[in-house]
Amino acid sequence: MHTIAYEARVEVSRQGTAKIDHMMRIKVGGGPLRTFDLKIADRNVVLPEEAWLVNAREGITAAVPIPVHLDQRPDGDLRVDIDGKRGVGRGVYELRFSYTIDLLRQDAVALDGTMLRLVWTSPRFDDGIDNMKTTLAIPAAPTEPRAAPFRAGGMGEDSTFQDAGAFLTTVTRMPEIDEISLLRPHVAKREGVAWAVRVDAKALGDLNDPRLRPPPAPDPVAAEMPTRDRAMGLGVLAAAALLYSLLVALKHRDVTRAANERGVQARPLIPLGIALRVAFAGPMLAGGVAWQMLAPQPLGGSLLVLGAMLLTCYVPPRRASQARGPGRWLPLNGRDVLRAQTCSRSWLDASTWPGMLALLIASAGAGVGVWQLSRVAIYHAHLAAIDSVVLLALFGTGLRRWLPGDPMRAASEMLRKLADQLKSLRDAKVAVLGRIPTGASVPDEIRLLVRAKNACRGLIALEVGVGWFQGMGGPIALPQVLLRAAEGSPCHEAITARMRSARWVRGRETHERVLVLTPTLPTADAAARLVRRLAEWVCQESKAAPSPPVKVPRPPRVRSQSRAAASSARMSSGRSASTAKPASEPLPFQDKW
Repeated sequence: MHTIAYEARVEVSRQGTAKIDHMMRIKVGGGPLRTFDLKIADRNVVLPEEAWLVNAREGITAAVPIPVHLDQRPDGDLRVDIDGKRGVGRGVYELRFSYTIDLLRQDAVALDGTMLRLVWTSPRFDDGIDNMKTTLAIPAAPTEPRAAPFRAGGMGEDSTFQDAGAFLTTVTRMPEIDEISLLRPHVAKREGVAWAVRVDAKALGDLNDPRLRPPPAPDPVAAEMPTRDRAMGLGVLAAAALLYSLLVALKHRDVTRAANERGVQARPLIPLGIALRVAFAGPMLAGGVAWQMLAPQPLGGSLLVLGAMLLTCYVPPRRASQARGPGRWLPLNGRDVLRAQTCSRSWLDASTWPGMLALLIASAGAGVGVWQLSRVAIYHAHLAAIDSVVLLALFGTGLRRWLPGDPMRAASEMLRKLADQLKSLRDAKVAVLGRIPTGASVPDEIRLLVRAKNACRGLIALEVGVGWFQGMGGPIALPQVLLRAAEGSPCHEAITARMRSARWVRGRETHERVLVLTPTLPTADAAARLVRRLAEWVCQESKAAPSPPVKVPRPPRVRSQSRAAASSARMSSGRSASTAKPASEPLPFQDKW
């Protein structure tokens, strides 16, 4: 007798039992074959009452089953009696039988990490067999089964792995079961192949064996820290709390100083005094980090870190719009007024280049720390990455770009460029005007005054100033050109004839009309080209048709007022004293500043 093929199917139940179906094909050279022994590795098997031997020849008549009796001998081998020991003659036959085993009694199941290792050993044959296949049907579980190396010498800790040869593996997942098919290309003579797979512990959920339970996870809080490590940890936390409180105090000083320079008040997100915010911000941050690292639930520590971040944040300030007080326009020294003015910078403000540099360095340091921590504890590294958001609260709030624009600094930068470009005008001179508020010695607004030579009559002044537009990132300075002319004068009529859509508004005096022009592009070059064009127009009109002197009407004198009161009434109050025309708009400089 020769064994030419073998195949097995192992159906595992959740209770830890397995039903093993065998199919072996044998070739009988002589006859009759009445009995033979099958060397199986299983012990204490539950044999069925009937088994069958089928002739493997083609044809319906050849498929008549032959009864077979199975019995396990004391040495463990399986005795096969064919047809009451009458036997079979020459031919090829298929023997199909099955039995049931208890995997725990066979020591076929053991704990392997968080999963279970299941091993079943096939029978040994006296002939080499090609393409031996075993299919294991495992109850469905979240984790699919996978092939595992066989551990020789049992399941104990002293056992070693042995090479079981190459396997071809196929996994099929179904709603009720997961099938894993293992194919061995060749099995040598008298070799018992150990088919080992790793399965999810939930697949055998009905087993109640303490040996198959994973060990409990160690309690991170229960372990007592050494005294030296505890002292070092407390020192690091105390230093971190002190450093963060110091940074919060420095941030408050910089934000308050910058807000006072612009005439507004700093607004922290949580309206508490600086002493309380400094006293609580650092300890809350350090305590929250310690809570996250040591406690099993990090929620409380995360709330403490969030509180420290809220104590650090600032919101954009609000500036109440109010009318500007009276003042006088006087000529100023252009060298002193138009000199470059430096803006104050802070290392804790990301809108300035020192603050952006400090933020990049701090972020890089935090990233390196998180990377180093991830090599030891990935969970704590994730917590550290989340806690690094406090850097955004420290560097990304209370920015200088949130403050109202500085009229003097922005105007001096833009007007200095304009003055340099307007020096090339031949028939005009450029001077600097400043508005001095009553009772003050420092101007609150500056403009350029362009005095055109040989200008047509009625031209009072050609001025260049700066207006403000509120953008998404903060206030934006825009150049504006003001042309002042007497109403009904040749200059007024000439400009109106050239610019049909010109909208004149009332000026400082009743006879004065002002035309406000904004360049298409809000740049110094575009404003300079606009001023040159206006200067050329007023000069060309003067040369083309010289007109007689225009008598400028004066406002009627109010007899009930004293001379001082009348002089004060003629002073600019920053807002037009009378209502503008229905189709005109108030002057931006006088309405907003």
